Amino acid sequence: NKPLYITENGFSDAADNRRPRAILEHLAMVHRAIREGIPVRGYLHWSLVDNFEWNNGWGVRFGLIEVDQQTQRRIPRPSASMYGEICRANAITESLVDRYAPEAAGAIFGKDNVAQYQVPV
Repeated sequence: NKPLYITENGFSDAADNRRPRAILEHLAMVHRAIREGIPVRGYLHWSLVDNFEWNNGWGVRFGLIEVDQQTQRRIPRPSASMYGEICRANAITESLVDRYAPEAAGAIFGKDNVAQYQVPV
């Protein structure tokens, strides 16, 4: 099998209401794929900061970090803090899920109720 790199995984969510759960669920599935022997070699979230999209200009907000268009100030969204925690720990923990997306615990940890996933970064 050829190595797999997951790139530009993300979506617009200016209010950051859905992004934390989506990131957690996506990374849990990446971990599952690795456990099942899929040669995942990398994961790149899209995007670090809000960016200019060709078809939508600044109208969509993909960034883990908000960019104020008037001042250019960068404001980390909650998902930025969460993603940083995941990267530093190289894991998704129950306490992290409880803080950012408690409703997703069943989907993330599944019926095994595993306390921690080791997610290669």
